[in-house]
Amino acid sequence: MDHQTPRRLRRRPPLPRFRHFHRSRRSRRFLRFSRLFSRLSRFPRLAALALALALTVPTAPVAAADPKGPPADVYQLLEDPEVTSVGQEPAHTRLTPYADTAEALGGGSRSRWTASLDGTWKLHMSDRPEEVPKDFFTEGYDTSGGGLAQRERAAHLADGRSRPSDVPEHPHRDVSGRCPEGPARRQPDRPYVKTFELPESWEKRRTFLRFEGVTSGYLVWVNGSYAGYDQGGYTPAEFDISDRLHPGRNTVAVQVHRWGSGSHLEDYDQWRFSGIFRSVELYSTPATYLRDITVKTDLDVRYRDARLTAEVDIAAKGPKTQDRAPDGRKVLGTLYDQRGHKVTTMSGTVDGASGSTVLTAHVANPAKWTDETPHLYTLVVRLTGADGTVTHTTAQPVGFREIEIRDRQLLVNGERILVKGVNRSETDPDTGRHATRERTASDVSLMKRLNINSVRTSHYPSDPYLYELADARGLWIDDEADIETHHHDACPDNCLAERPEWQAAFLDRLMAMYERDKNHPSVLMWDTGNEAGLGKAHYAMADFLDREDPARPVYHQPNSPDGDAPFADVWGPRYPSPASLADKAKTTTKPIIMGEYAHAMGNSLGNFREFWDVVRKYPQVQGGYIWDWAEQNITQPLLTTPDTSGNDILSA
Repeated sequence: MDHQTPRRLRRRPPLPRFRHFHRSRRSRRFLRFSRLFSRLSRFPRLAALALALALTVPTAPVAAADPKGPPADVYQLLEDPEVTSVGQEPAHTRLTPYADTAEALGGGSRSRWTASLDGTWKLHMSDRPEEVPKDFFTEGYDTSGGGLAQRERAAHLADGRSRPSDVPEHPHRDVSGRCPEGPARRQPDRPYVKTFELPESWEKRRTFLRFEGVTSGYLVWVNGSYAGYDQGGYTPAEFDISDRLHPGRNTVAVQVHRWGSGSHLEDYDQWRFSGIFRSVELYSTPATYLRDITVKTDLDVRYRDARLTAEVDIAAKGPKTQDRAPDGRKVLGTLYDQRGHKVTTMSGTVDGASGSTVLTAHVANPAKWTDETPHLYTLVVRLTGADGTVTHTTAQPVGFREIEIRDRQLLVNGERILVKGVNRSETDPDTGRHATRERTASDVSLMKRLNINSVRTSHYPSDPYLYELADARGLWIDDEADIETHHHDACPDNCLAERPEWQAAFLDRLMAMYERDKNHPSVLMWDTGNEAGLGKAHYAMADFLDREDPARPVYHQPNSPDGDAPFADVWGPRYPSPASLADKAKTTTKPIIMGEYAHAMGNSLGNFREFWDVVRKYPQVQGGYIWDWAEQNITQPLLTTPDTSGNDILSA
């Protein structure tokens, strides 16, 4: 098969390093170099580095240690920016376990091996930590007393005591990571409690508890046993709770704190909410299971035929039962087209109870994925036991497309694209930060009607459902990490990205986003954050992306430098005038896609034709992201002033 020589551009300066770099459990994947050489071999600028790293003995994902218990003073966790997680599983792509291939081809996130915990929880709206009901997390706690009321997940809008806040209340003046004495030390807490029945068929398997999004720092208990902690944010946190469960009814308890060290990285120009705002679910796997899958596609020089690779990691947990037999296991991959027809098959072997294998196949002239032709395939992956019986089945989306940069242009499948994009925050006037599936689907449908073809997920990774719709309907995604320090982005002086104690938190968020979204063909660019300056942490993030996914461009959105960085593959100027955009086009060395422009809040959106005159005149200018898709506001009572003039004038 004729695969072309490297077409991507990388312009990486030396990576700034810290002598003592603390890594979270997610961040330890930064050291996994065994996959590197095969991914980068077609990029000579990185091949020498890859060859050296390939000689390193590969390290398996680090299993989460069983936490002994939370500290007596919870602020030891909340105020330490280096503690991003306790007791969590390594980050990975979402792998819904299905009963069989037919169910996998049907798609969706529900099967006999999943259980949603969405809906009604018992919740106490505590104004300060001292008011949290004592021992609310213990098994058998009587939730009918103690002020725990039944509320929907979006209850942060349901009570006046849990009002959202804007700038005056946040703790970002103290950037040490400590919550300052005052409002934050008296911060509201949200204790949640939910009960569920463990299906009998799950009892001899492993069970994982997955939170898709919670802000800010939170602690988790299962049946009164402490399961761990997460710094909070817009990417998943996952806990293996198997050894804490028992047959029948079980209890999950979560204590969410309004502020914590993670809040310093979430200084968005939006209403600030706290609580569980995305889905919570359980899923069940066999003791030896498919832990992660990384899918790559590579088109030949004619953009016709493709090479499909899937790196599959398997892991083993629990006692050494027959399901954990050390004999070799086969991993089977089958690619299906949109009509459910089998296209090709692949297989690999993993020796021992855990390890990895790479599945590879040649695909003759697959239908190509673009925003206008979103031809989506499905890769069904199955794991077999030593006797050949299929023990675990899952699936991932596959879109065949090639992203490259050539002659200062961003190309997809060899053709220049135009980004007709919007910045989209997840917001709803009634549910706040909780994006319902109905609202998300409505947004995507309206975008397609209006010929919008791209979304910048300002300023955090969106709910997973957006990416499913983008894959299926055709939207390019600029996937932005949940990092905005805003008032501490004057690098290098007043700059969190420069501080050693913040490096782990920056990288952790980028890695979690990458692992969750890496297999979506709709993801066009990785975005290292908004209005957080340019510091050592950003170079480390770009270095990670170079190692793991050099086939996608990197984007960076600081105010200074103007939407750019030495490591960025695409320049994203912010709020240029049409004239200054034309000047940038004449001097740029890389493609230009405006990060924010044509400010469209309220009575605005001027000069739009003039912007696009520049886009169509200069091939290296390829569009941008309008600010923004929808006003981030919430439904509030309308207060009016009586009119005593007799003219019936309504004054709000």
